[in-house]
Amino acid sequence: MEDERWTTKDKLEQFRGVTALYNSTNAINKEKTQALRKKQTKDIKNLTTQNKKYREQYEEVLHGDKKNLLPALHTHPTMQLAFKNLNPEGIEEELKQSIFCKTKELDRLRFKKKNLEENFLNKKLGLAELEQEADEPPENYLWEQEITNQIQSISVKLNAARSTKAVYEKALNILQKDAIRFDEVLEGLRKDLVHQCESIVKAVEMGQNMSEELDSLQREYKMTERTVRANMKQRDRAIRGLRAEIDAARLHSHAGIRDSRNIIPPQQLRTSSPNLSDDTESVKNALEETMVKREISVTQEILNHIKEAALVHRIQDICPRLEEQKRQKTRLLKQVQENEEQLARMLDLHNQLDVMLEVVMYHTMTEEAKQVKEEKLKLLQEIEKQNETLKGTNEELVSIGQKTVAVRTALLSLNLMLDTVYRSGTEMSMYDISMDIDETVSVARPLRQPNTEALSLMELVTKKVKWLVDQVSPEDLEAKPKVTTKLAVETTTKVGIEDEADNIVSDMLDELEDMDDPDVMTRKDIKAESKRLVELYDNPRAMFEDQGGPKFKKHKCF
Repeated sequence: MEDERWTTKDKLEQFRGVTALYNSTNAINKEKTQALRKKQTKDIKNLTTQNKKYREQYEEVLHGDKKNLLPALHTHPTMQLAFKNLNPEGIEEELKQSIFCKTKELDRLRFKKKNLEENFLNKKLGLAELEQEADEPPENYLWEQEITNQIQSISVKLNAARSTKAVYEKALNILQKDAIRFDEVLEGLRKDLVHQCESIVKAVEMGQNMSEELDSLQREYKMTERTVRANMKQRDRAIRGLRAEIDAARLHSHAGIRDSRNIIPPQQLRTSSPNLSDDTESVKNALEETMVKREISVTQEILNHIKEAALVHRIQDICPRLEEQKRQKTRLLKQVQENEEQLARMLDLHNQLDVMLEVVMYHTMTEEAKQVKEEKLKLLQEIEKQNETLKGTNEELVSIGQKTVAVRTALLSLNLMLDTVYRSGTEMSMYDISMDIDETVSVARPLRQPNTEALSLMELVTKKVKWLVDQVSPEDLEAKPKVTTKLAVETTTKVGIEDEADNIVSDMLDELEDMDDPDVMTRKDIKAESKRLVELYDNPRAMFEDQGGPKFKKHKCF
């Protein structure tokens, strides 16, 4: 540095490098000292905490731990009050003193117990000697024991006889009460069985009808499928012929004809083509296609009707529903067999009970039971009489209704015949409707309904007849033969008017008949069907005897 060859600039740069090196070393040393300081402070803190901990442990070893002592004393409230302010050493001395006192008292109690055990043994030996002396039988002991045994056996037999008597009395009372209701219960069971058999027969008939309809539909479906396939094949052949014609026409147009005005239309090509048989076949195919569409629509409607009858959402669910009906049918037939067996068992039981009841009533018949039986017979006779009177009243009501209908129809026809003569005014019109309708509003006018009340019709007819009598003069009465001939001629021309009256009357009767749903069986239809079944099968069990015969095997559902 002291050499003259060093310039000031080089010397400054040299000093700068030395100062930078010195600063970096100072910074590194400062960081190391800070890290050491932190480490030492941390170690000092750890040592202070350890010192405190060890001091506390030392004090606990010398004087005891109150932190663990107080929770231990907490379970014993008396000891907590007595020793909570004492040191563990004092508590230990107090506990030792209490243990010494208790052991002392325990020794005293053991001594007393020993004395009591000796007294108990002595008394027990005395009791055994006394029992031995008492067990020696006296001279008359056997005779008394025999008498007591006989008395006990007699009392047991007496109690058994009383219990059996009470049981028989209860059974007799129950039989007397059941004898009154037994016939009614059996009649109710017999009616329930008849209703069940009728419902099962109806279910079987419905299943047979559905299976027949299903077979017919399957046959129709197969026929339509065959026809559709044949028509489709014909259609394919026609389409191939048309494509060949189109290709030929296209080649012809590409070959020579370029002018759009001279292009031959496809109808001329088809008519000019030599294969006219293909055109006729295409027409036939079109007709057959329309027929196939019509048949498909008909089959679709039939399947929809079957779907509605079977109560399903889709056509594909018809077969599963019919299979389910078949399963239900077999189940119902089994139930019918079980019911018949149960009926036979019940009838046998009924016969046995009748015999038992006759025997019991013969031996235990009282005057009250006889009176009840007589009253029952009287009530049954009265019920039969009331049923006969009810039938008579119903027949009278039906005849009265028929007569009223006949009278109303006669009044209507007479009124219509008088309307041909009487045409003045609307005060005697047979139609009940208010004509005060606003004509500005475009509303559909209500239909004119004829008035069918008997009193109003009688009033109209009497007024019109009076008017007709007033219109006749004495001169007209003298010319009666002429009038009769004229009326005879006019009656031939008034056939249309009478036909109109008959049509109105028939419409009214049809409305009365249409009030009942034709799909629902009426009471008369049900009675007629049951009568037919009874006539067909005199024995009700004969309906289900030949289940494996040819009648039941002709359908798929069986």
